[in-house]
Amino acid sequence: MNGMASGWQVFAVACGGAVGATARYLVSVRWLGVAEMPAWPWATFFVNVTGAFLFGLLAVALASSASMNDNLRLALMTGVLGAFTTYSTFSFEMVRMLELKAIGLALGYGIGSMAACVALAALGLMIGRAIFE
Repeated sequence: MNGMASGWQVFAVACGGAVGATARYLVSVRWLGVAEMPAWPWATFFVNVTGAFLFGLLAVALASSASMNDNLRLALMTGVLGAFTTYSTFSFEMVRMLELKAIGLALGYGIGSMAACVALAALGLMIGRAIFE
């Protein structure tokens, strides 16, 4: 490919993104009420670790299917999971914790989120390989 996205690819990502962003929004508004800062941002933590696991799992599942449509891969991986997970909200929450001098909470949230996301992405890959390869 020449670095240009086709109209169908853009449409696939947009449709997937609408689903992922809506799911993330619903998680955030339904999650045990809105926590005041500083507090552990459970909704963001949940979507990021869940998304990391699903990304690992789907990466293997979709790669193992030779007949899988590229647009479907884009819709699911880039669209749905890209919009469902949120590095920008995670970063903003970290900054707010630091501004409020909740240094321990911020460090725990940052390190905990990164460790959990990496571990769950690896677990998704491992389970995906056990099932789909």
